[in-house]
Amino acid sequence: MLGLKHNNVPCDVEECSEQDADTVSLLPIDVTMVPSVQIGVGLVPESPAEHEREKKLQPISQDNNKVHGTDEITDEVKEFIIDATPVEPPKPQQQRCCKAKIFKLHATPMKVMIFYYSLTAALPTMDMATSTVAMPVIAKEYGIDISLTQWITVAMNLGCVVSGTISGKFLERFGSINMFLCWAFLATLSSLCSAFMPEFYSLLATRFVTGIALTGMNVTKGYLFRLLPFPEKVKLGLFLTIILFDLGAIIAPLIAGFIIEHMSWHACYIVCAALSAITFFSMVFVHDPFTRAEKRKTDFGGIILLSFAYIISSLSASVLGQQIFLIGSILFMIGCLLFGFFIFLEKRVTHPLIPLKILTGPLKALLSIHLLGAFYRSATRMLVPFIYSVIYEQSSVFVGTLNAVFGLMDILTAIILPILDKRYTTRRIFSVCFISITVCTALFPFVTYNSFYSSIVLFVIAFAFLNIVTSMSWAVILTTAPVSQLSVISVLPNLSKTLACSVGTCIVSSLHSITLQGDYGALYPIVGDPYYNKSYARATSVCMGLMCISIFLTTLICVLGLSNYEADRGKRGFSEKRFVTFRDA
Repeated sequence: MLGLKHNNVPCDVEECSEQDADTVSLLPIDVTMVPSVQIGVGLVPESPAEHEREKKLQPISQDNNKVHGTDEITDEVKEFIIDATPVEPPKPQQQRCCKAKIFKLHATPMKVMIFYYSLTAALPTMDMATSTVAMPVIAKEYGIDISLTQWITVAMNLGCVVSGTISGKFLERFGSINMFLCWAFLATLSSLCSAFMPEFYSLLATRFVTGIALTGMNVTKGYLFRLLPFPEKVKLGLFLTIILFDLGAIIAPLIAGFIIEHMSWHACYIVCAALSAITFFSMVFVHDPFTRAEKRKTDFGGIILLSFAYIISSLSASVLGQQIFLIGSILFMIGCLLFGFFIFLEKRVTHPLIPLKILTGPLKALLSIHLLGAFYRSATRMLVPFIYSVIYEQSSVFVGTLNAVFGLMDILTAIILPILDKRYTTRRIFSVCFISITVCTALFPFVTYNSFYSSIVLFVIAFAFLNIVTSMSWAVILTTAPVSQLSVISVLPNLSKTLACSVGTCIVSSLHSITLQGDYGALYPIVGDPYYNKSYARATSVCMGLMCISIFLTTLICVLGLSNYEADRGKRGFSEKRFVTFRDA
């Protein structure tokens, strides 16, 4: 028995080897060079490690994995057999299911977010149009001077400042959708209260709250859009929302004027409340991609200090614009001291409100361009109505038509933004735009009083290039920076824009008034005096000279300081020498 058993064992091994070799020969490819296959067919002795691995293999069914009742074949042979067998194409129903899943995960969020962005674009444009168009009616109803109505805009700017300093921290702790719902609900309440305020100062308080809510929504929507699951289309989506915003800037004043003319200014704020409510209820159904950040200490001192610095600086700009120079200068010095003290403390705090390393990296040039562009835009747009109504003695209808032309140019430039961004680097686009704006601004003082149509052409060209820069700078800042810094970075453009608009309006209006008083001797003309228009043109030329200096400095920053980013790779104008990446601070 022992001998019989001893003789049967080699026989079984040989038969198994022959049968396995026959099995391998039937395969469409030569797999005998695979080590595990060689072990399986007996060409190479099996090592102890392979023996232990063999024990862990799961049993394979008899129909598929046994050949003539012999041993199991290895995983590698099984993979080759599976690869050799033809695969049936997916059924049409399965293809439709796959397409539906892809559409649900990728296409739907983009379309849905553009819809929400259109609501968030309609709300601030309608609110700003109401505050601008309704100022004479509000002044008449409350029995106040027309100059006091400017504080409606000032109160909103102060609210924007306060919201800008706290929005980033709230985003980190509570999530983008949660904060968006809070801001939308707050905007709904403040707009409703604005429509029924019995006193002017109560209206200022509600406008302050509205500024907080609108800025919070603006910061949150950029943060939310960056977190969507299609990073290659984020910038395209931002460009589309810019088009919607520019379109709303044309339509909203017309709607506000019609409502005020046939109803009252109270109805405009009710419309704003309705838009806020629609945005709130539609945003409830959006999935929040928020992941709670690691809990860390909050720099409450930095929040309070920065808020006071921005509020006092904005107040100083408004006071200086009204030519109250002593109080305005004192407020301006206090604001500068608070900013300096804030920077001094932020360098020594473990968890600062704004990591100052961000401001010394690639973001520094982009933020500087965004700030100076907002300064130029707000100051120059303020001068345009006075230039054509005083110097050229045109009617308000002409001024409104000219603003509509500027709005149409903004829409056209926003439409071509994706095409430009696809072909050229950010640095090349910005350089060409700023050089063109500088040339137009430098030529304008020479045609201010001499050529009516030439001045219009220069303004249209300058504002078209400026809209390309201001729109792209915001999109590049949001899409280039890492997500870990997004809560801070999404706040900084709004803070810089608010401060630049206030300071730009203040400086230009004060410089214009001082120049006009020094040249003509008074701010208002004597009836029938032709010298007033020439003095007004000289004052305007001085202001445009200041604008030329500011935009020339912006051009230098763009050419010397702006770099190439990862998104610019493969485009015209890309250089590895100027390539930089954002890093976590």
